Amino acid sequence: MRNDVKKLVKNGQFEITMGGWSATDESDTNYEDIIGNFYQGHQWIKEEFDVTPRVGWNIDSYGHTETNTALFHDLGFEALFFAKIAWDDIQNRFDSRNQASHFLWRPQHQHFGNQKQILAGLLQLNQNYGFQNELGCCGPPDYDPKDGLIQDDPTLDNYNVEIKTT
Repeated sequence: MRNDVKKLVKNGQFEITMGGWSATDESDTNYEDIIGNFYQGHQWIKEEFDVTPRVGWNIDSYGHTETNTALFHDLGFEALFFAKIAWDDIQNRFDSRNQASHFLWRPQHQHFGNQKQILAGLLQLNQNYGFQNELGCCGPPDYDPKDGLIQDDPTLDNYNVEIKTT
């Protein structure tokens, strides 16, 4: 299987994203830990697959800062995709008049101008492959489980498999 995956990566059929040794919590860590995490992960990926991740995929981290975005640019990322932002920001970005779910993020623009810009993409809640994310626990007050994502854990209050499948 290892050789099959290596072949898919080499042929461009499978892309490794983010590539840290572990998932980075952008809102509660220090700069040196983030660098060390990615150094270790990227080093292993380079040795194992001879590639370096170019796309950040951080859909389960709270908070996305300009400093992290600048660092991701410096790590060679061309794009960063994420999901968890404030509810009012979600509503604004996905408003049909704004169409702002994908944008060029220019971190610390006052210092770097366009030098560290990176394509940023905010994943819409229903793009989370149909499974529950933060909307089920902390969405807007008028959230209706029939409209949201699939929650397949019957021990939770917002369990909705029957609603979604009938």
